[in-house]
Amino acid sequence: MNEEKTPAVTDTAEKKKKTTVKKFAACVLYVLLAAVLILLFFSVVANKSSGKPSFIFNHSILRVETGSMESTIPAKSYILVKKADAEDLKEGDVITFVSKDETLPVYGELVTHRIEKITEDGAFITRGDANAAADRVPVQKEDIVAVYVTNLKLLTLIGRTFSSRFGLILIVGVFLVSFCFIYLPDFLTALKEKDGETENESVSDEEKQKLIDARVAEEVKRLEEEAKNRPKENPAENNANTCLESGRKKNGRTDG
Repeated sequence: MNEEKTPAVTDTAEKKKKTTVKKFAACVLYVLLAAVLILLFFSVVANKSSGKPSFIFNHSILRVETGSMESTIPAKSYILVKKADAEDLKEGDVITFVSKDETLPVYGELVTHRIEKITEDGAFITRGDANAAADRVPVQKEDIVAVYVTNLKLLTLIGRTFSSRFGLILIVGVFLVSFCFIYLPDFLTALKEKDGETENESVSDEEKQKLIDARVAEEVKRLEEEAKNRPKENPAENNANTCLESGRKKNGRTDG
């Protein structure tokens, strides 16, 4: 026999299901935000370092600070690069290399420019797309770090947003909204239940006695109503039944 679930049980199950979904959504949101922040931090550290960046599956993410490669790579953009073999490079490729020009502020740091020419001794003459002249110091094979793959527009948008004051406010807002959406309803429910328990405990003995008296009065009233509605017995019929029973006893027999 199948038992039907009561509304209370159904409501409880629905609440638990909604709570589980909310917590799962919160975990996904936090993981995504953490992944983005870690990725941004990783790329900034890699771009600022004087050595070669770390690669994952032969790919890395770098941040281009200046506009020397506009409009191909706008300033403050994130790009995807991959490890490159100098022998496979050709004119027109965009490469990331360690600058060896001591006259530039970026000396020893990573620079991303386009190969304009390859010399007979295997050096690379580079130039930024937005620059009027080629770089003064040719790039040697051992200084090449990676070759440009593509712009990461979504990551660039996120990075620019998060690096601004508005972005910081947005981050805090997202965390607060997600916290309120996931945990605040449960917190308020628990708070209400606690207040209800406290209120019940604070009821005085006099109030408890009043409640008991009221319930007793209701029960007495209910019994009186039942007594009024109960069918009344017929006195004449009762007397006849009594006489018949007496006659049977005198004759020494009863119906059986």
